[in-house]
Amino acid sequence: MKKLTIAVIALIVLPALCLGKARDEDEFRFYDDVKYDDIKITSVALLPFKNSVGKQTSHEVEDMFETMRLFLQAKGIKVIDAAEEARNQKIDIAFDDPDAAKLAAIGKSLGTDAVLNGTIYKFQTSKKGIATVGITGNLVYVSNEDYIYRAKLAREKKINATKKWITGVVRGESKQNRMKALKDCAADLLNPVYEKLRMGKLTLEEIEKIGSENEE
Repeated sequence: MKKLTIAVIALIVLPALCLGKARDEDEFRFYDDVKYDDIKITSVALLPFKNSVGKQTSHEVEDMFETMRLFLQAKGIKVIDAAEEARNQKIDIAFDDPDAAKLAAIGKSLGTDAVLNGTIYKFQTSKKGIATVGITGNLVYVSNEDYIYRAKLAREKKINATKKWITGVVRGESKQNRMKALKDCAADLLNPVYEKLRMGKLTLEEIEKIGSENEE
């Protein structure tokens, strides 16, 4: 296992750039044996995020995939849906936790530079109308068949319709607020690696545009 050199707890995401409220579990990891200056990512195989919460997050898993796709494309990265290739390689996204080598094999089959997968591990609404979303993300560089970035974070948004519970809610105002929390997670997960690879962070204009498209 690689030696951990950078574990940033919320401080890497400055208040001015952090879209949602950072939480204690925030963690962003890079490794000392990776030559980040030599890495160039122009294509990513994107896997649907694993749903470890329950049936109530089925729509949000789809929304997270679409948000990630748009945020990657905003930096000129070609995105390929890797779900079918994962099935071809006998990987069950819903239950399996594929390691770096298996993820790299998916990228090799699809001809991408990297593979991105993750998990939605938290998704809840409090009686005060706070929607909390938590995700993990793993970025594997195909050429070295190993992780170059891993992250875990959670974000929250105030839901105005406090009596709308997640279970049974199809769409509506509460969905829009939870989508904003998903968007915050996606942007805050990708921005540290964008900065590390000298690609430039997502601008507020890019984030707002993508957010407005997904919240319609």
